Amino acid sequence: MPSNLFSLNSSFSWDNIINDIVPYWHEINGLMVKEMINSGSFNPIYINVTPSLNLAHGKIRLSSNISYVHEWHSGLFHINNGYWGLYPTLYCRLGKFWAVNLNYAYSSGEGYMRGSSNLTRFSDNLKLGLQYTKGNLFVKLQVNSLILKNGNTKSWLISDYIDSYSYQSRPWDRRYVSLSASYTLDYGKKINHGSNLKFNGTTKTSVL
Repeated sequence: MPSNLFSLNSSFSWDNIINDIVPYWHEINGLMVKEMINSGSFNPIYINVTPSLNLAHGKIRLSSNISYVHEWHSGLFHINNGYWGLYPTLYCRLGKFWAVNLNYAYSSGEGYMRGSSNLTRFSDNLKLGLQYTKGNLFVKLQVNSLILKNGNTKSWLISDYIDSYSYQSRPWDRRYVSLSASYTLDYGKKINHGSNLKFNGTTKTSVL
């Protein structure tokens, strides 16, 4: 239901993956062996709601993607897992050339990772950006990961023969400052079409 002030969009999707590939850990002659086998079906649903609000004649825009994912797996690991995601964005225009944007990413739980069968949770991330736009020039200064010094993922795997937990740093989600700039060149030659021939709406023909 879109309007100049408020809009709301939503979507729903469902996957049905039959004979999904999963890792199978088992013992052979005293050794732990990993095989990839077909086992069960993977059936996730995805629900997304995206509200958006415009204030101060478009100078302030507040939007968010609110998502819910529920995952079922009927194979070796019998997954029945659900979690929420929240991804708000705030944009504020400051004067004619400057703007500030704030982006946040949050997940309430662990997601099922196909191929490894791990349940994995990603760390939150808050980004702050300041941008300048004038004519063809665009400059943006951004600070990544305001809350955490280093991003990370946490993963769990529970099976009949092996249980594991891992904590992995994500260097690309660490706290850093980036500066980017771009300038768009005008392409082509401006042409004055004022002297072009025009069709006045009538034609005359003759046959010799």
